[in-house]
Formats: sequence, structure tokens, C-alpha cells
Amino acid sequence: VEAAQRGLVVVGPRECSPDGSEEAAIVAFAQEAGWPLLAEPASGLSGPLIPFGAEAFLRKEDPPGHPDLILRVGRSPTAGPVSRFLQASGRGKTWLVEPSGRLLDGEGIEPSVEACSVESALSGLSTSKSDPQWLEAWLEAGCRARRCLDQLPDDVLWAGTIVSALWAQLKASDDLHVASSMAIRDLGSFVDLEHKGPRVSANRGINGIDGTIACALGQARSAGRPMTVLMGDLAFLHDQSSLALVGDTNIRIVVVDNRGGGIFEHLPIAARDDVFEPYFLTPQDADIPAIAAGHGLPVDSVSTIEGLQSALQSPGPRVLHVRVSRERDFELHQNYWSSVRSR
Repeated sequence: VEAAQRGLVVVGPRECSPDGSEEAAIVAFAQEAGWPLLAEPASGLSGPLIPFGAEAFLRKEDPPGHPDLILRVGRSPTAGPVSRFLQASGRGKTWLVEPSGRLLDGEGIEPSVEACSVESALSGLSTSKSDPQWLEAWLEAGCRARRCLDQLPDDVLWAGTIVSALWAQLKASDDLHVASSMAIRDLGSFVDLEHKGPRVSANRGINGIDGTIACALGQARSAGRPMTVLMGDLAFLHDQSSLALVGDTNIRIVVVDNRGGGIFEHLPIAARDDVFEPYFLTPQDADIPAIAAGHGLPVDSVSTIEGLQSALQSPGPRVLHVRVSRERDFELHQNYWSSVRSR
């Protein structure tokens, strides 16, 4: 670490420390070393060293730079471009700080594992201050991505505007549970972590989206904090029976309904017309408001950004049914990534 001139800290999904001490130790180390901090919402981290839009600008063939040392904390990154960057740049120079000693290595780059607490691992390290241009290159890449997003329509219901509206309404005292599908990826893509937001969690079931509502309800009852859930229509339908457990829990379930598995449109299988729609997209025509009402839950059906912002002012328990155009959402995702690549 002391010899590294181009260090990088990468923090994936993880359980937040009860008192925030681990998060503070990570941020303090990055500040002292002058290293960029690639973190996603479920890492529990925030601060000015986290560049916006790494998921977007790491899709480029020319990333901001190649590190000579990477310190990782938490599970493997959720965003595919970040994982592919680690695969290309991290073999032989990545250390994983993991108290359990487990090898969390979704990228297959065989990091060295430091089996100790995050605080003890980082607090005693001597650092050699990086070249300021190294950190600046990553932060400027984030600024360019932010400008690209700001150029897209802000009056259309799509992932970028939905995530922004939701994040703006939530407080640090709130919990946000996110389905492990397109929802968790969109949160990582469009949230600016410069300032502290709600506590974010995501639980990956056998099929990713299994048990999302049940998990969020258990967390809400245990923590006693206001809970918001962000999920797609298929994740909602997979776990609709858990609505019977809501009771008087202060939980709001935001269902982004694009009538199918929109995440698969971003994968190569979308080119296979013979199998894509029936086996991957799996379009559905379920009446989501009727399902929620059948469990006695208030339902807000929204079709505009203004309607979503208004509905988010109401406390739980309730379901917010947000209808979006899958085609338009896909188009705006592609426009954003294309704009970032061209900068």
C-alpha cells in the first residue's frame, strides 16, 4: 500500500456496521491515500471520493486509468462493467479485506485475503499520497457521466427519473430494500453517493428476486425504521403471498411495472427471438393494484414523475404501482450509455 501510486478502493454489497465505524474507516483511508472509492448504494458508503456513474464510464474501452493496487471490501460488485474492470485490471494486485476469511471472488482473479476487521486492516496502513491527477481522472469521469444523465428527459418515467425521485425523498433514518434484479443495478447506476442517503440492503435468493417482500418485512419489523422496497413486477409477483404479513408495518412497496423481465433486454439473449420472449422476458398481464388491494393495502397508481413524487410523500403501509414503457426505458438506458462512451 505504501508503494502504490495508483490505488483504488472497491466496496461491494455488505452489511453496514451498527455504529458506522467501518464505513468511516474506509472513507478515512481513501482520503488519506488519495484513492478513488468505487462503491455502490448497498455498501453503506457515501462521500465526495465516490465517482458518479462508474457502471457507465467503465463500459468505455479507455477507463480513467489502471490501478497498481486494489483494496476490496464486501461481496463482488453488482454492476457487470465494474466486475469486468476488476477482471482486466485486478489479477495479482488485489487484496480482499474480509473478516470471515472467505474468498469472495466472483471475478475469479484470486485476491489475497486479509482475514481481519475492516478497521484493523485499514487503520494501521502507511500510505504514500497518490498523484492528485489519478484521483481527479476518476472524479472527472463521474462528472462527465452525471452531465450525460442530466441531458436526458427528466419528465419521462424511466429508471433514471424513478431512482432519482425515490432517493431524493428518503432520509438517512429510512431503510431501502432493493430487489436483486434490474432494481439494484439501476440504483447503482443513477444514485449520487456524495451525500449520505438511506440504509440500503439487497438479498439475493436462489433466483435473485425470491422473497424480496418477506425479507424487507423481516428487516422492517426488526429495525423499527420506515422501510421502502424498490422492485420490478416479476419480483412482486414472485413474492405476492408475503403481502399477507404486512399488517401495520411502515413499509412502502414501489413496483416498477414494465410487464416482464426487462433486465434480460440488456443481455445477449435478447437477440434470440425464438426463446427470448417466452422464456426470459416472460410478459405478464397481472393486475398488480388488484392483488395489493386484495390484501387490504392502499394502492397509488402513478404514470408521471409528479405523481410518483406526490405518492412518495405518503407513509406506509401502501403499494405504489409505477407503470413504465419497457421499450422507452430500454432506449433511454442505451442513450445514456452511448452518450457516456462518446465523451
